[in-house]
Amino acid sequence: MWLKIIGIVLLHFALSIILLGISFGNTMARFDNGLTPSPTEQIVDLGAGILNFPLVTLASSTFFSNFTSKFFGGLMGWLVFILNSLLWAVGIYLLGIFLWKKLKQK
Repeated sequence: MWLKIIGIVLLHFALSIILLGISFGNTMARFDNGLTPSPTEQIVDLGAGILNFPLVTLASSTFFSNFTSKFFGGLMGWLVFILNSLLWAVGIYLLGIFLWKKLKQK
């Protein structure tokens, strides 16, 4: 069980960081000229937003920004990403168990 959850955490963490980096890079490339994002860039932005929901989104919100910068500055900022990935992993694992039990009943 824990190996599956850790595997999902690592996969989710890597994918969310990669998509966030690509999204950030695309945004910076368009920053000065004001061009609108391409459909591919919009999909990457959407994917990064979905994968970083709810904890990273909450931590970066205006309401929590002072708390986040005070307690999760520097390398501790990665803890929010890891906890977010852990939350997703547990949810995906529990959903998988639920769906597996439903399929076995039929």
